[in-house]
Amino acid sequence: MSLINQMLRDLDARRGTAAAPEELLQGVQPGTAAPSRRRGGLIALLVLVLAVAVAVAGWWLFRAGPGPVAGSGASTAVSAAAEAEKPSAPAAPRLQTALVEITPRGGHLRLYFDRLPESVVLVADEQGQRLELGITAIKASAIPAGGHAFPGLGARASNGQASLSWQPAEGWRYALHRDPAGNALVVDALAPPARRSSVAATPGKDARPERKPPKTPPAKEHRRPEVPADSATTSGAGRIEVRRAPPTPAERAAALRRQARQALAEGRAQRAEQLLREALALQPSEAATAEALATLLIRDGRKSEALSLLRGALAQTEDARLRELAARLLVEQQRPQEALALLPAEQVRGHPDLLGLKAALLQSLGRQREARDLYVQALALRPDHAPWWLGLGLALEAEGDGARALAAYRRALAGQGLDSAARDYVEQRIRSLEAAHE
Repeated sequence: MSLINQMLRDLDARRGTAAAPEELLQGVQPGTAAPSRRRGGLIALLVLVLAVAVAVAGWWLFRAGPGPVAGSGASTAVSAAAEAEKPSAPAAPRLQTALVEITPRGGHLRLYFDRLPESVVLVADEQGQRLELGITAIKASAIPAGGHAFPGLGARASNGQASLSWQPAEGWRYALHRDPAGNALVVDALAPPARRSSVAATPGKDARPERKPPKTPPAKEHRRPEVPADSATTSGAGRIEVRRAPPTPAERAAALRRQARQALAEGRAQRAEQLLREALALQPSEAATAEALATLLIRDGRKSEALSLLRGALAQTEDARLRELAARLLVEQQRPQEALALLPAEQVRGHPDLLGLKAALLQSLGRQREARDLYVQALALRPDHAPWWLGLGLALEAEGDGARALAAYRRALAGQGLDSAARDYVEQRIRSLEAAHE
């Protein structure tokens, strides 16, 4: 730029020293050679100025360095083309449609995707069936009703992964495979085999023989090959896996209880006891297992062992049935105070059997007023239980309330649960009280 400024200053200086055009033309006569020489000097001067301008432009470009030229769209187009050529991350597969088909043998759940997920896992655990789809989200509106083949069918998401889940009925099996016709997955639901009735109708004398329809050749039916519930097909891209969750302690304990019942039905008491002990070790707080094992020990005459087992179970659970069974064992062993210790007020409240048992214990110890109150609480929960009306009548009669005792005895005769000896005693007390009130 300094070079251009110098050139401009030189030109200004030359214009300042030269005479005006009118002064130069005064007294000058036209000649032949002077104009030619003047035009040649002007042309040389213009060439010199052009060369200097080109040199200055080149120097400026050298200083500015490479870069896009303002107003030029070439570099912008090249950059846009380069950005367009960069590979973009593929979008996650999307579930487009879900259809449920119900058939006589079960049903099918068809899932249609824009492209199949890379990994799909069918899981069976204590919460039911779950199909992990390897996608991030599922629209709730895309999930139809599952019917009896897929009860409770719904979508859920956990840790950025979406899945379908349902609660199958007992005996149902499920198999997963790809639909070769398109981007679809199919879950086949196989119903348990129907039980056939062995009872046949017997026609009477006037019964007419049933007319059988003419036999027709069976129509050819195209059936999909059954896929076992613990297998999967792996054709095509991606991976399909069927995974069964290991049984939980509760499931293993339930299976052992079923085996114990079967062993008892077959008369193998020792095997049943072994199975029940294994089940109780897996699930110590399961009251049904403890009760079954204690009952088995009581039948075998091992009541002390059964009582020890029940005390240990009551440390794990507050089940009313176990508490009643343990208290009755103590009563049979003439240990009423220990039985009462197993029946505190907070444990018997709201349980009619425990209330009635504690009332009978208190009555045997002569604590009639406390027994009366507990009989009233028990009868409020079970008003037709005759033995408690009998106990209430005895408590009222011991307190000298004959009229109310007579009413309680009459309710005992109208109720249920008295044996013949107890009924005879109640009738005798009614006659005695009626005679006293005449």
